[in-house]
Amino acid sequence: MFGSMVSAGLVWLAAAQTQLLSTGCNPHGPAPDESAWFATVKPEKPRIHFLKSRVMASQCPSEEEACMRKGYLVPGDNVLAWSRWGDTFCATYTSRNGVVTVGRLWDVALDFHGDGRAPVTSDWAGHWKRDDEAEIYIRRLDDRHLEIEGDASWGGHDPDRVENGSVHIGQIELTRLRPTGHVLHFIEGSGNSPPAADAENECMVDLQRQADKLLAKDNGHCGGMNVSFSGTYQRVAP
Repeated sequence: MFGSMVSAGLVWLAAAQTQLLSTGCNPHGPAPDESAWFATVKPEKPRIHFLKSRVMASQCPSEEEACMRKGYLVPGDNVLAWSRWGDTFCATYTSRNGVVTVGRLWDVALDFHGDGRAPVTSDWAGHWKRDDEAEIYIRRLDDRHLEIEGDASWGGHDPDRVENGSVHIGQIELTRLRPTGHVLHFIEGSGNSPPAADAENECMVDLQRQADKLLAKDNGHCGGMNVSFSGTYQRVAP
């Protein structure tokens, strides 16, 4: 077990270091005490590519095609932006299916809004729904604490699965935590507590507020096969 955990940790560290080198941005987003802004991609261009960093190529970031990464955004996409460097900002974007991309974008491509502050407990609170198979409940306990729980399923739209009882389900068990930045990162049931040595197979979730939406990404261990909380949620009740 210990060997597999070390191997998994090294793989994660290598991936994080690769992303940091290629983008010059923390793959986990802004630090808790770092200012960040919601921004929307402007309509001037059909595609806005993420940029390579100077570590990867001495001429980057620049307008040269060689400095453009494969990942791109389109007008109307929402990002969380932070860490200005020259005419660029680090930005994180979460697709509808929960895939997260982090990299630098030209500031002129973004329409900034908000004051850069981290969300407070009232910003997180609410009943959030992704679709008929995933919802998250966040309750404000006081100015410093939240309670989070959620329910998800897979196969609920398949009449045959419903009939034979093979719909897969998952839960985020009641978790109390204190928001410490722009992203809520927690282990189900443990909140802000440091992960235990054998926590790699526990349900881990990242939540991020983006404009009027809630973005979620889990580690694939929050329920039965194919069950996921990852995706974009709308607030359906306070």
